[in-house]
Amino acid sequence: MPNTYIKLLLSLSVVFSMASCESVVELPMDDVAKLAIRSDLSQDGLVAVVYLSKLVTDNQPIDYIENATVKVYNGDQFLEQLTVVLPNTTDPSNTKPYYKTVHFKPDFDVEYKLVVEVENFKPISSTTSVPRPVSLEDVRFSPEVSTGKNDEIVVNFEISLSLKDPLDIENYYHLKFYQELID
Repeated sequence: MPNTYIKLLLSLSVVFSMASCESVVELPMDDVAKLAIRSDLSQDGLVAVVYLSKLVTDNQPIDYIENATVKVYNGDQFLEQLTVVLPNTTDPSNTKPYYKTVHFKPDFDVEYKLVVEVENFKPISSTTSVPRPVSLEDVRFSPEVSTGKNDEIVVNFEISLSLKDPLDIENYYHLKFYQELID
């Protein structure tokens, strides 16, 4: 009898597992490219890259826009039209077109509006500001050097820092680290 009971349970579990619910999930993916912008506002000015969006499954390179009109405003007051900097084949750091301000220097805690227009696309805009700098309390750099394949030198490092973040301001930090490799 216990053997029959086990066979019955196994048979039922196989039947129920075969009849499990399965449904196709449709993700809303629009395959029409849209205008997009990535900008970096600092005390020195504004740098922006304009490009076309693409599907996550698209393996083609990003289409960067060289003929956009990019303007920066303080409220409704026009401040400056950004200048395009075209890629330079002799400069490895300049591989895509970007836009930059020439005269505009932002003030702290002022919200600026960026407006991008490209022919045959709906204009887009974004807002951004430069918060007052916070002081770094502690910065630690811990490099670890080892030998990799074919006697390559591998450098791994850990950087930790603490800063005084004002609690009453909702913000995030964009930290930039530069490295220089010397043979």
